[in-house]
Amino acid sequence: MELSLEDMMEDEMFFSSAVDVLISDMLEDASAALHTRRIQNDRPFSGLYCVNGILNGHPVQCYNSYRMSTTNFHVLCQRISDKLNTSRSTIQEQLAIFLDCIGHGESMGKMGEYYQHSIESIHRIFKDVLKAILSLHNDYIKLPDASADVHTFVGPNSQNYLFKDALGAIDGTHIPAIVKRKNRERHRNRKGTLSQNVLAACSFDMLFVYFAVGWEGSASDMKVFRWAMEYYLTDSGYANTSKFICPYRNHQYHLAQFSRQNRSSRYAVPEDLYNHRHAQLRNVIERTFGVLKMRFKIL
Repeated sequence: MELSLEDMMEDEMFFSSAVDVLISDMLEDASAALHTRRIQNDRPFSGLYCVNGILNGHPVQCYNSYRMSTTNFHVLCQRISDKLNTSRSTIQEQLAIFLDCIGHGESMGKMGEYYQHSIESIHRIFKDVLKAILSLHNDYIKLPDASADVHTFVGPNSQNYLFKDALGAIDGTHIPAIVKRKNRERHRNRKGTLSQNVLAACSFDMLFVYFAVGWEGSASDMKVFRWAMEYYLTDSGYANTSKFICPYRNHQYHLAQFSRQNRSSRYAVPEDLYNHRHAQLRNVIERTFGVLKMRFKIL
């Protein structure tokens, strides 16, 4: 059966009208969804609920999450309690956010999702806790005084008696940095990445006693070195002074060069023996840096 011209035009007009109605409905739905504010942090469990669960759970959970024991966590909370604003979040949750971020190197977005806070709140909490932690540096990082006892590692009965007056070891390390575009070239190190050149000194008990921070990655070790003036073992990148003991240059120094396989040729000259003892002692700063970076992934 063939349709007349009038019937075909009527069907086309009906189809066009139906399409217009459908498109109009879709646009209205899209507009309503666009202007309807949806709550982002809508999980049934808050960040504080998770923090309390970890602190009250097995001790290993606290160490794995916050890189310290439950006891130390509560002690640190007490030390910074008067430096934080608790109107929106408890001290425990704020410290947990900070330690979780530096301990695992998580992004602010990931932290916001886990703790059910906006990214802006996570940024604010991180900066506030960081300032509070930095205010404690004089209480925990102290240079040894003149009455400090000689460590057994360098005592008269040890193989390192040549360094019987040494207080510790010193070295620099590069910490990744995010800086403004105009400052990037100053922070670009010799490997081409952006970093800070941080100098630190530690005792033979692997305790940090001095830090020089804030230097851009392009700064040489000697430039940062001038900030530190005590009696420490340094590597060949520094100058030998009355207070800093450096190894002999142009001789074997790195521990790998003194391996058991090369025992027969380890000490060709007395300077090699001196450098070997020096490297064994100064290796404490390398190990201390390693422990620090393993514990706090953000570094």
